[in-house]
Amino acid sequence: MNLTLEILQLGFVGLGFLLAGLAYRLLREEIVRQGRERPEMLKTIRYYMVFALALGCIAAALEFLKMPRPLGAEWTRAGTGDFTDMDTGLATNADKPDDQRCTKETLGLTAICWPELRAKGENRPCRYKTVLAQAITPRTGTLPGDVYSCVPKR
Repeated sequence: MNLTLEILQLGFVGLGFLLAGLAYRLLREEIVRQGRERPEMLKTIRYYMVFALALGCIAAALEFLKMPRPLGAEWTRAGTGDFTDMDTGLATNADKPDDQRCTKETLGLTAICWPELRAKGENRPCRYKTVLAQAITPRTGTLPGDVYSCVPKR
């Protein structure tokens, strides 16, 4: 009885498992039974088994829907600074980092942009770096800009 309660604590999955086990037991007893065959009993057991399997499929689908899904990623301003090394080789000509460069796969990527210099007419693109934004300070490079970090969406 204790094992049954533990299985039922799993919710729909546990209930589906127990119902399928009971259907198997009923079929086995009907097959082993001596005497004449009872088609109406086999038909009833078959319906019960279909019900148990359908319940199991519903339980599996509900468990799948409960799984947390990553929502994606977004750029968040992390301060001001510069970092002379660790460039990824990517650059975009904009005042802010390109949203398409911040994905679940690039979490932690850092971008530095210089909108003030672009406003003055200088062609200074946003640069993407593999260093964490926390390591970038105004003193770690020669030309401080706006620092952005690729973080999970909230």
